[in-house]
Formats: sequence, structure tokens, C-alpha cells
Amino acid sequence: MFRFLFFPISLLFCFATYIRRHLIYGLGLKSRTTFDIPVICIGNIAMGGTGKTPHTEFLVDFLKDNYKVATLSRGYKRKTSGFIIADESHQVTDIGDEPLQYYHNFNGDAIVAVDEKRVNGVEQLIRLNPDLQVVLLDDAYQHLAIKAGLYILLTDYFSPYYKDFVFPVGTLREQKSAAKYADIIVVTKCPKVLSPIVRDLYLSELKLNPTQKVLFSYFTYGDLVPINQMAKDLNIGAVTQILLLTGIVNPYPLKEYLNNKYYEIHSMVYPDHHEFTEKEIIDVRTTFKDIPTSKKAIITTQKDAMRLMSCNIDDLPIFYVPLQVKFHAAYDEVMKMEVSSFIKKAMKV
Repeated sequence: MFRFLFFPISLLFCFATYIRRHLIYGLGLKSRTTFDIPVICIGNIAMGGTGKTPHTEFLVDFLKDNYKVATLSRGYKRKTSGFIIADESHQVTDIGDEPLQYYHNFNGDAIVAVDEKRVNGVEQLIRLNPDLQVVLLDDAYQHLAIKAGLYILLTDYFSPYYKDFVFPVGTLREQKSAAKYADIIVVTKCPKVLSPIVRDLYLSELKLNPTQKVLFSYFTYGDLVPINQMAKDLNIGAVTQILLLTGIVNPYPLKEYLNNKYYEIHSMVYPDHHEFTEKEIIDVRTTFKDIPTSKKAIITTQKDAMRLMSCNIDDLPIFYVPLQVKFHAAYDEVMKMEVSSFIKKAMKV
């Protein structure tokens, strides 16, 4: 209820974003750049936490065998600026945690680039890679300077945009009506078992236009991956208690998954994209030491691992949990068909 004290500010925010989308760009006061190659935008209306990174990875994995693919992000919280193509010399401070994760997962299979100016980023990618065929814009739904050919909008199953409010009352970056510009809406982080009744409820609440497709996805978790030598030397199968260390919007799904595997979970939760300080690593070390068993380990997400690897963590057995997107029913085939159809049409194949 306290948030509603900010309602007047929220109205101003609504007005500003409406002017920007519908008048400044909608009426052509500022131009929107299009490109001759297929450009796909993956984004959301809410301020993070909908699963853009694993859904972008799903698309890279699907496209990489048949197309020359690049991902372009702004490189949130990086210490650099301008256009950069990721290589083995880059750290999280150079390109950001999510692009670094893309590079680690798809090195050689996809080009990973960052640029806060997306138009320049795509232009540089095309100039440096004449054989480039597809660009995936990560988190660019509000980046109106580019007019992508296909827009994929993500919304959290537990916090769908139609139940939310514009910032600062809620977490929306712009009005809910902006969802009508999406070609595909994906309801993410669904339970693994999704009843037809619940699915139909979401379909009715989303208020789709006739051309929009709605898909439902969920996360699956892979085997733990050690990120340092101490973790490699640990018998993870004997671990009974863990310290769950996260700097993401919502660690709840991961914690629920781990609850079924370990006797006790101790948590240290930080904000999204959190940069761990030396003092915080000392706090982590102290908290871990105080866990009353020798059969223990630290578990984190891969995105957090990208940031932790630049810290002094050699004496801490840290693992990350790989995350993959799965779609309910035959929705993965719908996604692949829609994306393939768009690319072939854009390439005039």
C-alpha cells in the first residue's frame, strides 16, 4: 500500500513513456532504423526477472547450426562503453554478466557483442561480419531506435504484467498496452505441470490481438558445475547443507528446486546484477564457515558465477546450477516455427 503514495509519479512516468513510444517514435519525430537481415528482440515490460537470458540462449541454441547468429546487449553494469565483441580476454566488468555467460556457453557458435547504442551495435556487427544472418537483441523492447522484425515479450507466471503497475508503484517500465506490439508473448517460470484451466485463464487475461501467439515455458536445472579447483576437489554427492548465494531478481524457483536435494539451505540474497565487494566475500566466507557441518558447499546461478569468478574465492567450494528453458506441450515447436518463418521471410528464402 505504501507504493501507492507514489501514484502521481507513476502517472508522470506513464505519460513520459507514452509520449516516447507513441508520439516521438510513433509519429516519426525520431526515426526507427530497420536492417536488411532478420533482427529479433527479446524483452519484457517489467524491470527484469522474467528469464530473458535463458530464453535468448534457447534461440541461439536453436539457430546456431543453420545461421550465423549474433547477440547484442547493452552490457548492463559494465565499466566500459561503446561497441565490444566478446573474446576470451573479457571479464564481467568489460561486457556485463549476461553477455559473458553467452560467450562462455556459445563461444564459436555465436558472436556476442555489447553496445548501449543498439543501432550502432547492429551496424558494427554487419560491417565486421558480412556473413551475419540473424541478430538477437537482448532486453531491447523499449529500445525504439531499432525497429526489429520480430518481438518476443516475456512475462513472469507469478507476476504477469497485467497484474502489475507502472514504476514506481509497480515494476513496469511502461504501460501494459505496450504488450500489443509483441508478436509472441511467453509466460515464463510456469510450473512443470500446467492445467488447461490455468492456461486458459492467462489467455483471457492477456487480451491478445488476433495475430499474437502465447507460449508457456518453465525452467529445468542441470548438474552442478564447479567454478574453481576447491569445488572440483569436493565430493558434491556427500554434501548435506548448502549456502545459496544469489544476486538475481527472484531466487525462489532455484531454492524450491534445491529444497528437495539438501537437508538445509542457508541463503544470502543480493540485488540483481550485484557486484560483490571484498567485504561481502568476507561475509560469505564467515557465513559458510559457520554452517555446522563439513559436508557443505556454496551454490549459485551461472549469471552470479560470471561475477564471482573475478573475486577472491579460491578457498570457497562454489558451484553453479545450469538453467535451461523448456516449453509446455508443443509450444517449443510453435516458437521454432514462428522464428524460422520470420527469418525465411525476412531473408526472402
